[in-house]
Amino acid sequence: AVTLRSRSLVDAEDQAWLLGLAETATASERLALIAARSDGAVTRRALRSMMAEAEVDAVLEGCVAKGLLHRVGKAGGTRYVLGSALGGNASNENRRRDRLLEEARRLGAITSTDAARLLQTSAEDARKLLRELERAGALRAEGKTRGRRYRPTY
Repeated sequence: AVTLRSRSLVDAEDQAWLLGLAETATASERLALIAARSDGAVTRRALRSMMAEAEVDAVLEGCVAKGLLHRVGKAGGTRYVLGSALGGNASNENRRRDRLLEEARRLGAITSTDAARLLQTSAEDARKLLRELERAGALRAEGKTRGRRYRPTY
């Protein structure tokens, strides 16, 4: 293997972001945080390609316990997003809700399929966000199952 001086796998912007975490997160935890930040989420499988398999669970548990990552999903679909301690998960979810609401207002209505495509996420995640907007009173659901549309209440 060849090591090049002044080369890093982490770009300058990520390095600056990590400076504030130097005392909070271990080197392995910082690697997981960078992966979550760059991809929007990180999975166990992705981390296994970056570090020893035995270390992955401890790193994820440490990040969750410190509030650095937040677990989303169950079993094989589990992923980890930036936690509220970093302003990640809450602000990201709010941005996603805002995008859905803007699109519903622009189009007059939005389906869960449209929402999933817009957010590049699963239909299940899109439905969850749409239901949250409905409970908040921002959207009104019309129709049942396949024909369900969400209209803005303005």
